[in-house]
Amino acid sequence: MTSPSQHDEPFGLVGLGGYAGGACLNILKRTGLQRLRLTAVHDPAAENFPDLVSQLKERGIAVYKTYEELLASPIKALWLPVPIDLHRSFTEKALAAARRCCARSRRRGASRMSMR
Repeated sequence: MTSPSQHDEPFGLVGLGGYAGGACLNILKRTGLQRLRLTAVHDPAAENFPDLVSQLKERGIAVYKTYEELLASPIKALWLPVPIDLHRSFTEKALAAARRCCARSRRRGASRMSMR
């Protein structure tokens, strides 16, 4: 893993299962992220993913049980790979906590990334 630089932006990820879990594993495999550094994740059922939680903790990545704990951590931004019906409530809470966030939606086989 590359050492953090002053240009790294600490960010959080919501979820460890399904699409979010796959995304988390891909992030852990990457070593050359220039602007982002995963520092925290939230999943209310983190105990269901012991191997992934262990990998995260070994790398010094905090795992939070509540979304509010994640928002209170020193992240600057977060990614919300959550079901579409949760995008609005999660985004509103993130913005109220002065965090940048993005939510990814799939429509008709295409991907769309929206930054809010």
